[in-house]
Amino acid sequence: MGEDSLLLHSWNAFNASNQLSSNYMSNTDPFNYSSVGKQSAHYLSSGYMYGKADMLKGIISRIALDSSMVEFKHLKINEKDGNQKPIKSGIINCLTFEANIDQTGRAFIYDVVWSLLDEGVIAVVPIDTSHDPDDTSSYEVESIRVAKIVEWFPNHVKVRCYNEKTGLEQDLMMAKRDVAIIESPLYAVLQENNPTLALLQQKITLMQSKDKDLATGKINGFIQFPYQTKAESRKQQAQVRRKELEEEMTKSQYGLATLDHNEKFIPVGGGITNNLLEEVLKLKQDFYNQLGFSEAIFNGTANQVEANQYYYRLIDPILTAITDAINRTFLTKTAHTQGHRIMFFRDPFRTLPVEMIANISDTFSRNAVFTPNEIRALVGKPPHPDVLADQLFNRNIADGNQNGGINTPGQMGAEMPQEEIIIYEDGNGGYVDEQGNPVDENGNPIE
Repeated sequence: MGEDSLLLHSWNAFNASNQLSSNYMSNTDPFNYSSVGKQSAHYLSSGYMYGKADMLKGIISRIALDSSMVEFKHLKINEKDGNQKPIKSGIINCLTFEANIDQTGRAFIYDVVWSLLDEGVIAVVPIDTSHDPDDTSSYEVESIRVAKIVEWFPNHVKVRCYNEKTGLEQDLMMAKRDVAIIESPLYAVLQENNPTLALLQQKITLMQSKDKDLATGKINGFIQFPYQTKAESRKQQAQVRRKELEEEMTKSQYGLATLDHNEKFIPVGGGITNNLLEEVLKLKQDFYNQLGFSEAIFNGTANQVEANQYYYRLIDPILTAITDAINRTFLTKTAHTQGHRIMFFRDPFRTLPVEMIANISDTFSRNAVFTPNEIRALVGKPPHPDVLADQLFNRNIADGNQNGGINTPGQMGAEMPQEEIIIYEDGNGGYVDEQGNPVDENGNPIE
């Protein structure tokens, strides 16, 4: 398809009949910058954000960052032999390179995850497409944005989305089939009415209140000395000792001080707040367990087992929800039947020490799990030119030149690998090669 054809059929969500008048569109002049800065191109920085408690900001930021570090691919998978052929399409370009004029693909994924965990459900809206989605299901997505769902209807949703032409938020009425509606798998855990989270926030608020009382000089307790303090000398002695205790508490991370064996602290309120810190720490751990998170993940000290559990229980379900919604919305039924999938891939070696990577690589290579070049790609190395580096075979088995050896894939007598063929969607349900020539789904030329 030529450039003139694309321009002829191009569609923009904000130029279409689905746009609604909105209070957010008080200034429609794209060259009037008086309102620039009041709204943000990123959902997470917009005026209606942030809905969650402050204690969750760091957790959500950590999850969003780790989620954005995975790789996304558009693959055509052969169900018979499992062969995977990479496809260069508009939607994968949005997820990996440029989602819109303001966001890279990785920044967009960060935005999606952050917004999803805050709202519970969001929409990914196609802004620019090659054709009107209402006219055909076969179209190329050229730009996308995260949108807040503000109202639900039987077949439509009203979404609030950033309009790059005006620099403001705008409400759009979109058909549900045209937007990727993503629901958070952690919605129940991150709700404000989660009993554990609600009680934790209550305890933290109480602890902050107690800290404020202490800072403002409010009486929190009494120190009983083993002597009368009415006499002037004893009164001065008591004041010196009190200042020592206050200084010790100030320098203590948890506000603790040491009393002599014959001194006694009498708290105001009968010791109600004695175990407040312990209660906060326990509730925090209970909440982390529900979420699949840990303090070690937060501060970067998690071991391999903890990291694997974190990705399996937390990151993978979030990314699966995102890719499922994108596959459902932006891939046609024909593409699904042909084996097209948008998939995510995590680097399994990212957190491993070099020695362990070497051992695992050796095991995978010898047992024909990965080719040497596939392993080199995982650790960021370029492919090796040796043809055997692209072959799967058990390296514990001798080749045909050795006594007792047999020919195996990649060894003497085996067929050499064929060059990988990359095909592209042409926007009309067909495919083209890298030169723009029509090909079938397997990359074979069409006369």
